[in-house]
Amino acid sequence: NSRSDCSAAEKAKRCLTRCGIDNELRIVSAQKTPKRLLALLDKYETLQCPKVYITICGRTNSLSQFVDANVTA
Repeated sequence: NSRSDCSAAEKAKRCLTRCGIDNELRIVSAQKTPKRLLALLDKYETLQCPKVYITICGRTNSLSQFVDANVTA
């Protein structure tokens, strides 16, 4: 995770919080820790509330593709 990725994530979190939207910030790598990411997605997918996944990745977009392939729309 680059510093610019973390900065973008913190900015998104502050914006969501200001808008009164519940949110959680998680830093996980689709390439380095795919099992951890799958476990988090499984946990969130069992929740019966609406959800949006915001993925931020610097040089590769594998995170967005990985998340999209493992959640329901």
